[in-house]
Amino acid sequence: MSHLDEGTLHALLDGELGGTALMEIEAHLGGCAACSARLQEARGFMEEADRLVGSVQVGGHAAAAPASPPPPPSPAPRTSWDDTSPVLLIPDNPESVPLIRRWPRAIGWAASIAIVVSVGYYASSVRRETAAPAASSQASGTTVAAAAEPATSPPADALRKDSESPSLADQKVLTQPPAAAKPAAPKREKAAANVSSEEAIDAAQEKATRAAERDAIRARAALELSRASAAAAATPEPAPPPTMEQRAQVYTRIGLDEASKQLGGPAHVIEGMSPLFMGLAQGRVAAGADTTRPVVRVVYLDSQGRMILLDQQRNLPGQSPTPTAGSWTLGDLTMGLHGEAPPDVLRTLRSRVR
Repeated sequence: MSHLDEGTLHALLDGELGGTALMEIEAHLGGCAACSARLQEARGFMEEADRLVGSVQVGGHAAAAPASPPPPPSPAPRTSWDDTSPVLLIPDNPESVPLIRRWPRAIGWAASIAIVVSVGYYASSVRRETAAPAASSQASGTTVAAAAEPATSPPADALRKDSESPSLADQKVLTQPPAAAKPAAPKREKAAANVSSEEAIDAAQEKATRAAERDAIRARAALELSRASAAAAATPEPAPPPTMEQRAQVYTRIGLDEASKQLGGPAHVIEGMSPLFMGLAQGRVAAGADTTRPVVRVVYLDSQGRMILLDQQRNLPGQSPTPTAGSWTLGDLTMGLHGEAPPDVLRTLRSRVR
């Protein structure tokens, strides 16, 4: 909620607000020190004006504006121009002269009270605008002096006319408040307009600052995202670890029946070791084997996790393969033993092939 204007503060002091509007204004006053100070200043001004009016006494009683005298009765319409009724002469009322002399004095007091109240209200407005330029202060002083001049003129004029009864027009002029206090309202409106414009400028600046902060955050986020994307593109994903078949270069697994079919009899194994699996491998990866035909490969893992490969391939009729390093002939089979274990371990295991 924005700051309260002068009209709202005076309506609150006069008791003209109620319901939801009163609750919202009270909640705003509870959290806004500036509006609370302005409310206290307006309340103090109204109390000071009431005190000044109450302190002015005329003859021990508060001064009051005299009631207007009743208008004289209108003469009866003349029915004809040949009226011959006698002229009636009315003597002067001797008690009317004191009454006529008391009228200007009461009117002068009423005008003085109105001027005092107006000047006090205007002075309180001038105190609130102490930060204004010196030229405005001089103009305010000139206006106060001009407003103070009518305070003495109405009683002097009225005393010069103590032998005449004041007309209704003269009473109206004398009882009207001076026009010097009127510039206070435009100044209050100007001050409120200045405050509103400053608040609008502050709100616009705050909005621009927040927008700039959001843009900066988005730019940083986009930069970090681009850097992360570039790093992910530059760093290749690690290849998955090879499977046991890939390590053993076995393209398919087989059972004992398929192994016996490939070898023409039961497959050989290493005594005292349990095979991990059995499969077929290409002949070109086995030492001393026919490269055009597959070999039966039995895969082992020793106690240290090293892979041991036992190859077996049946020789064709009339075929006599030449043994190479790591291969030998066992019956009509060409055998091969190699793997990740050292050569002395492989030689020991070769003697256990059954």
